[in-house]
Amino acid sequence: MSGRRGLLSASAALVASRALSLLAGLGAVAAVSRSLGPVEFGALSFALALAALFAPLTEMGLNAILVRAILKAPGREGEYAGTALLARLGAGAVALGLGGAAILVLKPDEPGLHLAAFVLLAGETFRAFQVCALAMEARRRFTAIAAGQAGVAILFAGGRAAAALSGAGMVGIAAIHAAEIAAGGMLFLALRRRGGAPPLAPSRRAAGELLRRSWILALSAGFATANLKIDQVMLGQMRGTAEVGVYAAAARLSELWHFVPAMVATAAFPDLAELRDRDRGAYLGAVRGLLDRIALLSWAAMAAIALGAGLAVGIAFGPDYAAAAPVLQLHVAGGIFMALRVVASKWMVIEELFALSLLSHGLGAALNVALNLALIPACGPMGAAAATVASYAGAGWIAFYAHAGTRPLAHAMGRSLLVPLRLPGIVLRRARRGAGAGTQGGTQGGAHGGAGNGAGDGAGTGAGPDR
Repeated sequence: MSGRRGLLSASAALVASRALSLLAGLGAVAAVSRSLGPVEFGALSFALALAALFAPLTEMGLNAILVRAILKAPGREGEYAGTALLARLGAGAVALGLGGAAILVLKPDEPGLHLAAFVLLAGETFRAFQVCALAMEARRRFTAIAAGQAGVAILFAGGRAAAALSGAGMVGIAAIHAAEIAAGGMLFLALRRRGGAPPLAPSRRAAGELLRRSWILALSAGFATANLKIDQVMLGQMRGTAEVGVYAAAARLSELWHFVPAMVATAAFPDLAELRDRDRGAYLGAVRGLLDRIALLSWAAMAAIALGAGLAVGIAFGPDYAAAAPVLQLHVAGGIFMALRVVASKWMVIEELFALSLLSHGLGAALNVALNLALIPACGPMGAAAATVASYAGAGWIAFYAHAGTRPLAHAMGRSLLVPLRLPGIVLRRARRGAGAGTQGGTQGGAHGGAGNGAGDGAGTGAGPDR
């Protein structure tokens, strides 16, 4: 029970932190989108999507591998974290060069967009310092992580809103985005030091251990990010930045709740990794239970967003973005596959099925690109949304049926997708178990309470319920 309470407490801290951050961020996006208008907001969204496409190169697939390495060898935390930081800084410099070249090729005649993209790509290099937050995660310092993330996000969301209201343009808003990433990295570096962690000490030995498998996860993360962001880049190339602005508004609202399954899975990961080595049966049951809970949450969130799409778009973005409402209603349908995929990704890291993770994400990205090419020219943002939902389903569920190693997970995910239909049965079975336990306790109580009380009085007067 203490483990479950710890998981709930950690999850609550991370979810509360992310909720505050996203609410503040949504307010900032509302201010920025209204100030810039669909065309310039679309250009900013294009630059953000392009920078995000190169973020996995900076991260190098080390997130979960680093956490697990520290869990297995806590005494080598400084060595592992220092090696990961150095590797990520080098990869960030490469990503900056590649991303800069990409924006010059894609939008050769838009110098303002060039500058915004360069600023955002430079900011992405500071994500290297998130290794400090990952090291804190391995030591289960979730409250400190949550407080730090929320503080930085709220502060810079306020800065973006103020800049937008004062008339700042796309480049100024992009600079605040980049500064937020840098400030977050420096904050976690300081928090790690204050927590008494060992000094960062890169080593070749740790590099070999971490990087031997991380390249597969880096490619997998790259495909996953492409699945998330390539639609905005392709839409901008094929239909123009104004339609990117409409689509980005819908996507922002559609993905507003995605942090919840991500944070819950992040909090569960250390305990699942340790449970897997102690009790295989309990571990598999915990994974199935986690999938069920996240699926139920996803269905509720998707229904609420779909029903309130028009109202949400009107309040958040205003009448200039009214066309985003039907896009939102379609786009949000992919959320449940994204949510279950988060759990699947953690599971595959624990099981060390890295190649299968790469394969599934690659399938989703290829499907997304192909469907975008087919649907965007005729359908615009609605076509991009349809492609996104199909690719999420492909990468987040269907692809797992293709291999024997992941087929049990696919079956469990399919079962979880039906959790609203299973819910009455689940509640009834739990009620029966509770009633059965009470009856058994009462019978035992009657036996210990004395013959004079009889079986009928046992539940009220016997000792059974106190056991």
